[in-house]
Amino acid sequence: MKTNNCSTHPANVVIRPFVIVTLWVVGVIGLNQAHAQHEERPERNDPPILVLGVAAVPEFLGSDTLQAAPLIVTQFRSREKLIQITGTQVRIGVSEQGNWLAGPLLNLVPSRDDSVTDERVRAFESVDLSFEVGAFVDYSRPMGKRDEGRSSTSMAIKRSISGDWKGSSLTLDTEYSWAATFMWRLAVGGALTIVDDEYADSRFGVSAANAQRSGLTAFNASGGLNDATLSVRSIVSFSPAWGVFTRVAYTQLLHDAKDSPIVTTSGSESQWFAGLGVFRNLSP
Repeated sequence: MKTNNCSTHPANVVIRPFVIVTLWVVGVIGLNQAHAQHEERPERNDPPILVLGVAAVPEFLGSDTLQAAPLIVTQFRSREKLIQITGTQVRIGVSEQGNWLAGPLLNLVPSRDDSVTDERVRAFESVDLSFEVGAFVDYSRPMGKRDEGRSSTSMAIKRSISGDWKGSSLTLDTEYSWAATFMWRLAVGGALTIVDDEYADSRFGVSAANAQRSGLTAFNASGGLNDATLSVRSIVSFSPAWGVFTRVAYTQLLHDAKDSPIVTTSGSESQWFAGLGVFRNLSP
């Protein structure tokens, strides 16, 4: 059984990477702004859109089985505030200055119960759905000689406030999109997630009771760099208003998430997402 005998305070597991990531974000944004000073650029443009479709997602974080789930992506303005919804997460842009957007976020984490496919994880005590709250900051601006490209860098921190899922996470993601043709737009992105001990252990730990119920080895998961994601997104437009949306993402679990018996024995450290939907531009 893994034990945590390190004398370092658990909060340092998140704080140290957080400082590194923050310095990296500041550096990237600083370079973007330094470059932008030599050119006149329009402010960020976030048109109202809606995507509805279906996605294949892991049954739970660490699972090697995919299940169908609704695909919902939208952004629109309400009372001059930009609302962005992606799956179970809602971001509300309450502060918008030039290329910057910041505000609170709310996220719903699905349950893990006896409906999962793997019989060992199915034997675990059920984990009810949970709500997370947090905040985000996003920097996005056009790029290229004709502004045909767009880069964005975002940081979000979340904390569970209810339910059985516990802990906090920090996510850094970056994306670049461009017009491959007049009707085809592509985007490539990457993300890193850093978590605290509570987050890691509630998702990847195996308690003594669950070890006895399932036959898996007891495991105490600690926080740190939890996963890294690469994604490709595409919109093929058939008219100014309508198109087809696709997104494929690969997530590699890291650190204790990768070493958990839930993953090594009953799941996979490779997590996939695939979504297909109808795209609608809601601009007048």
